[in-house]
Amino acid sequence: MKTHKILFVLTLVLTLSLAACGSPASIPELNGTSWSLVEINGQPVQAGSNPTLIFDDDSAGGNGSCNSFGGDYEAKNGKLTFDGIFSTMMYCEDVMDQEFAYLGALENAASYQVKDGMLQILDADGQVTLTLAPQ
Repeated sequence: MKTHKILFVLTLVLTLSLAACGSPASIPELNGTSWSLVEINGQPVQAGSNPTLIFDDDSAGGNGSCNSFGGDYEAKNGKLTFDGIFSTMMYCEDVMDQEFAYLGALENAASYQVKDGMLQILDADGQVTLTLAPQ
């Protein structure tokens, strides 16, 4: 009888410990990952555009909607910052507002998480500004 109580308590502790570890959002390593932008401030990207974000070592880059961009990033313990973002200078009338919003959100990034398989980039207020799907 005493053995059953001990096993029950151990099972309960293990179950609660595992439940505490699981969460709907996680903080994975970004290095070596590639993403496609699907939302900016909760709004879908324009049809026919394909903004991307690729993380490699300490640099990130991709396509902003019209132009290629790049820069440095630091991701640590869920914090995310970009530095020195630069881009080519082509003009694409239909997507320039989207591109400016995208690059601006990257410059204002403060943290990140992956929720339901989607990368979410948050600003300093904890608001999701960018949502990206894995490529």
